[in-house]
Amino acid sequence: MKLQPARFSVGDVTAWRRAGARIRREAERERARRVAVYVGKVTPEPDRLAALVEGFQLAGYRFDRYRKAEPNARRVEALALVGEAMPRAAEFRPLLDGVAAVVTQVFHARDLVNEPPSTGTPT
Repeated sequence: MKLQPARFSVGDVTAWRRAGARIRREAERERARRVAVYVGKVTPEPDRLAALVEGFQLAGYRFDRYRKAEPNARRVEALALVGEAMPRAAEFRPLLDGVAAVVTQVFHARDLVNEPPSTGTPT
């Protein structure tokens, strides 16, 4: 699957987050398990890449606690960012750890909202 080049400002973090979400939706539509994203010859700032990963992860939320598992359901398992000059792991890892923390808490909040009222009592 190949998406058209994005038309957004390189400095716009929100656009990178939206691009990540769109990539996830397209990958799920195509039933892909692994996704690779080419970010270009000049790799953007690490915070932009982190926003792309965050959007990708957040778009994968599903509340299926009360559903039976679908035997043929294929979920995206991996995302790889590829570029000519990717940032070093030492500067990118703390950002990804932050993204993981945010995504975990957002999913927890979404789960609480989707639960029946008898589950989310004040106690």
